[in-house]
Amino acid sequence: TPEQVKGMIQALVSRISQAGLALSQGHLFLLELVTCLLRLTRSAEVSVEEVFGAGFAGAVSISDFPSLEALGDWLEARCLRLHELLGRQRTDLAWSTVERAKDYIARHYADEQLSVESLCSHIHLSPTYFSTLFKRETGISFTAYVTQVRMEEAVRLLRETDEKTYRIAEQTGYSDPNYFSYVFKKHFGVSPSKFRAGRNP
Repeated sequence: TPEQVKGMIQALVSRISQAGLALSQGHLFLLELVTCLLRLTRSAEVSVEEVFGAGFAGAVSISDFPSLEALGDWLEARCLRLHELLGRQRTDLAWSTVERAKDYIARHYADEQLSVESLCSHIHLSPTYFSTLFKRETGISFTAYVTQVRMEEAVRLLRETDEKTYRIAEQTGYSDPNYFSYVFKKHFGVSPSKFRAGRNP
């Protein structure tokens, strides 16, 4: 959290202060810290300038700071900025992953074998991690989302075609028409045949 970041920086600065080092003696310490931040920034593929400011050339001198507290403030600002950018990056990645999953479901909902395992094999994520991520981002489980997509397509087919119910079941991922009717009625409150007859939910 931002509070933990601030606490860590304050603890580092406090340790230097308690060691009784002159500001000039902290130069190597500063270089090591900046090197760590640069390494983390680059490994996360975040723009160095976004963290350190425009025109940053990778070098910082201890003489740039009038006091140990000023150095601490500068480090804290850099760390908080990196924390913010990494958080934003994780959010963007989560959204992208869920969108890829939705696209896969849209293309495979008619496959009775569609499962969280088959999808995760395609997007290279563990089913446990993906299920948690999907529920967090969409508000519903993977299974509930697939059922929702299948039911929306079933409704479209019932309204726009004269296909038999068992054929609509097959086209929406259900090999057993009785189970399809059960799911449909549970979802909409009426059977597929009554829905088609005009008693829409």
